[in-house]
Amino acid sequence: MDQYSNCLYGLSPKMAVQSINRVGKSGYLQKDVLDRAAEVISDNLECISLNHILNLLIPYCVFDYVPASVPKFVDTCAEMILPFLEVLSLNHLLHLAYLLSLNGSFPEPLIRTIFSVEFLLKFDRQQINCISPKTKEINLHRLFLVNRSVVLQCPQYNIPWFHHDYSETFSHQGKYRNL
Repeated sequence: MDQYSNCLYGLSPKMAVQSINRVGKSGYLQKDVLDRAAEVISDNLECISLNHILNLLIPYCVFDYVPASVPKFVDTCAEMILPFLEVLSLNHLLHLAYLLSLNGSFPEPLIRTIFSVEFLLKFDRQQINCISPKTKEINLHRLFLVNRSVVLQCPQYNIPWFHHDYSETFSHQGKYRNL
């Protein structure tokens, strides 16, 4: 166990990113790894690329885990992404909103972007042209979950509930599950 602890304290930013990715893929909450990786990344945030930040958020949001040493880690990572909303793909924006909603975080610029008419029209066009039915289902379900969360937890944003038909369809088909 001492060797394991020594490895954690010798983490470089690159190794911290890889460690977080492995924790996310394992599906097993490893608090000591997530805590130490959050410390290393917070101290070296300028070394982390925008592409990695979304992946960093996955285990923290899915496990709803707040690192003890860096309690604002998820918010800090989200703030790093917010200036670049216009360059992220629709899928990345939706995935980011979904992850942050799991964590109970609803940055207003992201929510306004996701529920703008422009975004929703692009999203509809993308869904029509989507080759994979599974990807289409995942994206629709994530949008549904984000919409529901925002409507219930952030009424000040005045986002309408627009997934009534979707929720009825999925409840009748028994397809409610986390995607």
